[in-house]
Amino acid sequence: ELVEDLSTHARQVNAPIRLTHFSSLFSFHFPPDLPYASLFFAYMREKGVHMWDGRVGVLTTAHTDDDLELVKRAFKDSIAEMQEAGFLPGSSYEQPPLPGARLGKDQRGNPAWFVPDPGRPGKYLQIGESA
Repeated sequence: ELVEDLSTHARQVNAPIRLTHFSSLFSFHFPPDLPYASLFFAYMREKGVHMWDGRVGVLTTAHTDDDLELVKRAFKDSIAEMQEAGFLPGSSYEQPPLPGARLGKDQRGNPAWFVPDPGRPGKYLQIGESA
């Protein structure tokens, strides 16, 4: 599930990251023509996820759901920061999906687009928000 969640997010933001896994082992792969892709591991370490550059990650029964959420948050934030800095290409957040949409953060802190709520002046509705 972790690898699928991370892979889905990478696809959604057009990040050129491929994840592979077998059993409890997983690894991140970047295209060889991205000179700063290895910074990904420093970004992850800065967020509390200590992985050795280019080595496999290992999940164990000692990892909690909170640990997995930390990995997911660090992954998403690292990609967003690297894309913003120009170290990684892509992002689905570059162009508004609707005229007048504004970029913000959803309740979980993820980038999301919002439009004015016609029924509540000064309030906004998230585009594509799932109930």
